[in-house]
Amino acid sequence: MNEGNNIGKIVLLAAGRSSRLGRPKQLLPYAGTTLIEYAMHQALTSDVGEVIVVLGANSELVRAQVGSSKCTFIDNPSWEEGMASSLRTAIDHLWKEKAQPRGILFMVCDQPHIDSSLLRNLWMQLIGGSEKMVACRYEGRLGTPAAFHFSLMRDLYALQG
Repeated sequence: MNEGNNIGKIVLLAAGRSSRLGRPKQLLPYAGTTLIEYAMHQALTSDVGEVIVVLGANSELVRAQVGSSKCTFIDNPSWEEGMASSLRTAIDHLWKEKAQPRGILFMVCDQPHIDSSLLRNLWMQLIGGSEKMVACRYEGRLGTPAAFHFSLMRDLYALQG
């Protein structure tokens, strides 16, 4: 699927501190691995495109746990500002690339029921339709994972909080 104008990027947002939990949520055990490793595997096997993992508060601990990976890891120095700062960090990273992706699919690591098939379906809806955004709906509210056409990156970059 990653040929021509179908190429996308998946950005896995994993920069939070997990202060209420008291330990890195990214490293909680799940299905014989950790939440972040499970999410990375689902993203990599979705065939959407390169997987970029945005780390922050527990960057060193997470990197030590996941070891080498086919994912690209970037650090969000402003992770305390919230999720919007991780979006900006990822977009900054992508703007530096020569070839811009057709779109970006954003996901978080603490949704273990999200699988590669769902990610692939979201991506196909984005590139196969006329909408500039496709997102999951939970109890009437839109949320992650969500895919955005690259033309919306300036709007996403302007988000705060």
